[in-house]
Amino acid sequence: MEQIGLELIIANQYSRWSGDDEFERNETLLRFPHSLQVATSYLEMDSANEWLINVVGPKGIKWEVLFYYKESYDFGYAEYSFKKRALQ
Repeated sequence: MEQIGLELIIANQYSRWSGDDEFERNETLLRFPHSLQVATSYLEMDSANEWLINVVGPKGIKWEVLFYYKESYDFGYAEYSFKKRALQ
């Protein structure tokens, strides 16, 4: 999993980034203002999601993930958003 910028996600979508994508992202950021964009394999994303559910969730930390699109069979781009800046 590699942290990247939103600009790279948009650029790599080859004009598939739409107003709907931007609207959904803005709606998410209203509720979860601190975000991290990643380039990731599905296995890494599954592991991150499981870790967030099992370790972070019981601490009452709220989070959400948007999966933007696949670049290849098991690789794509996602954005994790959190209510608070720190996971403590």
